[in-house]
Amino acid sequence: MKAQLFLPEFYKLQSMWLKLIDEDSLFFNDNVEIKGIYGSFPNMDWNGGRVCLAKRDATLDEVKNCFEEYTKRNIELTLCLSNNCLTKEDYQNEYCNQICKIASKFNARCNVVDKEFSKYLKENYPEIKQNRSIICNYFDSNPNVDGYVIVNSRYNHDFDYLSKLENKNNCVLHANERCFVNCPRIEHYTVISRAQL
Repeated sequence: MKAQLFLPEFYKLQSMWLKLIDEDSLFFNDNVEIKGIYGSFPNMDWNGGRVCLAKRDATLDEVKNCFEEYTKRNIELTLCLSNNCLTKEDYQNEYCNQICKIASKFNARCNVVDKEFSKYLKENYPEIKQNRSIICNYFDSNPNVDGYVIVNSRYNHDFDYLSKLENKNNCVLHANERCFVNCPRIEHYTVISRAQL
């Protein structure tokens, strides 16, 4: 059996990830495969996983180059589009829509939390597969997705729960949880989402 990794921060850590992949680092071996890398581009209002603010936006050429570099190496990118504070007006954000337009040409994925926003993305970017974000677990949200379901990390060691999951091939365990055990996640993720806006 091969472990498939989904690594964080495809843009912020791009040079590091590409170097490790190109060097065929000992970090990766026959039993480990990088399946994908998730993250966001700077200042994307639609981001909601980890705050990603910077002094400037990524240029569209930088966005395209990022997708091209990973695609050449058969690594799929997942945009974190899980801001739980979005309004319908936020859906019209030009920068975010331009990034999704580029992403749709590269078989990208996205993590979503909101049903209405998921519907907007499906209508405008049907080529982007949608994953059910881990954040859905805290907001009683269940968007209709065609990709992975990211399992609540509190179940990572609950083998009885994991054994009962349906369609296990589409489930992803979240291994790099940054929150402490009793983190008030609803408030935490809401603060992150508001900060990104």
